[in-house]
Amino acid sequence: MLRRIAAPFLVLLLLAAGCSGAGDDGGDVELGVLSNGGTFEVTVGSAVVVQLEGNPSTGYSWVVLDVDDSLLRQAGEYEFLTSNEAIGGAGMMQLTFGAIAAGETTLRLGYLRPWEADVAPVEEWEVTIAVR
Repeated sequence: MLRRIAAPFLVLLLLAAGCSGAGDDGGDVELGVLSNGGTFEVTVGSAVVVQLEGNPSTGYSWVVLDVDDSLLRQAGEYEFLTSNEAIGGAGMMQLTFGAIAAGETTLRLGYLRPWEADVAPVEEWEVTIAVR
């Protein structure tokens, strides 16, 4: 009885945590804060879209700390998405990467002020991306 109740709950929990294997079909994958620490598979030519909370008015932004850019390359700068009309309001910072060659890489981002040298990020986020 407990298994019949627990199994669907576990599936929902994994989906909510971003561990559903999103991208396992080889298509584009969208990742967020709950994807941190996960492994995701995409195919060459697909996109990896990362959305994390941020507030660029504070000077902080999500920047790439580590990635093999021969496999996964950032497409332009981040995009700031907000539904809040207030000046200086927080929102989501979206970074998009293109899968350009087969292999496996760590994608590690840091939330920091880019001009502050030798200052550790206030937050880090990391996933493994397998490009097929």
